[in-house]
Amino acid sequence: MRRHTFFALMLLPKRILAISLSCLILAVSPLAVSAQSVTVVAVVNGQAITSLDLENRLAYLLEQTGIAMTDENEAQLREDVLQMLVDDKLKLMEAKRLVPNIIEAGRAQAREMVNDTYQSETKSAGAALRELGLNRQIIEEKTSADIIWATLLRDRYKSQFDTADKLAEQALERAKEDLSQPQVRLSEIVLAPSPDRNTANNLEIAYQMIDAMKQGADFAAIARQYSASGSAQEGGNLGWIVLNTLPDLFTKAIEEAPSGSILAPINQDGVIYILRKDGVRAKGFIDPSQARVDIARALLPLSADISSSDQLIAAGELQKRAETAKSCADIEALNDELGSGQPPFLFDLEIASITPNLRTIIEKLEVNQPSEPLNFAEGMVVFMVCQRKMPEVNLPSLENLKNAELNKIFAIISNRYLLRLRRAATIDIRQ
Repeated sequence: MRRHTFFALMLLPKRILAISLSCLILAVSPLAVSAQSVTVVAVVNGQAITSLDLENRLAYLLEQTGIAMTDENEAQLREDVLQMLVDDKLKLMEAKRLVPNIIEAGRAQAREMVNDTYQSETKSAGAALRELGLNRQIIEEKTSADIIWATLLRDRYKSQFDTADKLAEQALERAKEDLSQPQVRLSEIVLAPSPDRNTANNLEIAYQMIDAMKQGADFAAIARQYSASGSAQEGGNLGWIVLNTLPDLFTKAIEEAPSGSILAPINQDGVIYILRKDGVRAKGFIDPSQARVDIARALLPLSADISSSDQLIAAGELQKRAETAKSCADIEALNDELGSGQPPFLFDLEIASITPNLRTIIEKLEVNQPSEPLNFAEGMVVFMVCQRKMPEVNLPSLENLKNAELNKIFAIISNRYLLRLRRAATIDIRQ
């Protein structure tokens, strides 16, 4: 069953959790409906959100993100889902008021997306969703709300979105100028203050998210569901960023963190950032650690109980023999003479993947230059670089840069517009 994001076809809003239904008849079995007391938990400008909306949407959130609901986080999760349901009510109402003709098209596209995401060769989307215990109507409503909101904003703020081309060209020029600057590959989750969550609440939630991700929850899925940044549509992926373009508060934390780690939450001006450090290029696009090498080696087997003095003698003898080697073929022949039985060649290794001690040796070697003998558990080894291939300068495409700029523009406009809708609305929270 294919499980990709719904949002590959167009720009979508930063917060993609909210689904609401104005009726009480949902796509669930009669048994499920009768087994619970359906109540109205909120009213938005006269339209109801029910407890069944809330439960179905919460189930979808938990399945998508892998977050485990506990006694400690249940209340906050329910608050979050309810606020997102309210927000989507507001988005759909605004679209219906301004451009009602986009509603049906958005719903049709949402149906197609749900089918494409969940169906397989042997199972329909509906059957797959039933097995997962998810409500199809809730998912379609959520997806259509995202599509309709995106269409509305793109139409109303066309001139601002049209600046993305120029901004992308400027970003590409900066990338060309920064070829040798240190770069870091990042993913982010951004938690902005909202009516139901202040900065302190967001900080607490951020630590809960990090704990959940350490237990296996999906970073990208959480970013798509929760992040207030335009990168949410890409699962929080920011790609490669020149390190010195980031705020000092971020730079220090990123530099100290190992690759692959999730940093502690960062509070900047009341906005909470969760960053994952996905990779490092110490010297940018021309970082030698990104080079790939073919290596030849000659191994002199030594017994595990050899004395230190005998080890030094063996190293001296191996070095004399290796000094006459002028090519990797000579190292191969020497390895055969030493009778190690180990293969003489290691092909297409990324230098960054080699153990730190050996990496330091390999980075300094010229092609066809033998190393000094190195002591390993198997014996004494001499290395030679046969070929070194520097990575190609693979600058980001204008299309990718434009998408990144569009995401930023979208996030800013969406946040501001939604805030105005919240302030003008009549919202009655009853749970």
